[in-house]
Amino acid sequence: MGSQEGRSPSQPGRVGRASQPTRDARATRAYLLEPFQDYLALERGLKARTVASYAGDLARFVSYLSDSGASGPRDVTADLVDDYIAHLVVGGRAPTSIRRAQSALRAYFAFLVGEGELEEDPTDRMERPRTGQPLPSFLSQEEAARLVEAVDPDLTVFWRDRAILETLYATGMRVSELTELQLRNLDLETGTCLVLGKGGKERLVPTG
Repeated sequence: MGSQEGRSPSQPGRVGRASQPTRDARATRAYLLEPFQDYLALERGLKARTVASYAGDLARFVSYLSDSGASGPRDVTADLVDDYIAHLVVGGRAPTSIRRAQSALRAYFAFLVGEGELEEDPTDRMERPRTGQPLPSFLSQEEAARLVEAVDPDLTVFWRDRAILETLYATGMRVSELTELQLRNLDLETGTCLVLGKGGKERLVPTG
């Protein structure tokens, strides 16, 4: 009896709180995250590092879903997936990181559909983020001049080769466009030539 009277009244409350599942644990069960990780490792044979990366991406996705009011995979719509990707873009995530997150989401929802947990995959219409294309490099005036002057004047094709190089430099046309150039495309009076570009599009370019 004495030991019961000396017990702190707060102990039952602490035990009760500790026995309640945490938000992360509930989410892990609701979203089948552990079975998905087992699937990645055992059935798809992905390396532990890749599995961990996918798990991290999904944990962030689930956190976003919880803040959006979703309680499980069945609450996820294509619009919600699009909103999440936009959230990553606005947040400044690198395109490579976003592509990896998209790969994780595709694999995850394909797994859920395969397991019969979902009938439709909300990532079907998801687009990959565009990556910036590097600007093409180009020759300086000095480099272009050296290239033109490098043609051997003793060659029988000297004037042909020099004309090719000077035309490329003066017009900026592609080599493939130059090979299709016809004499009738040149207008010596106006100093222009008609170039047939990609997709059959024509354009006038100055020759000098």
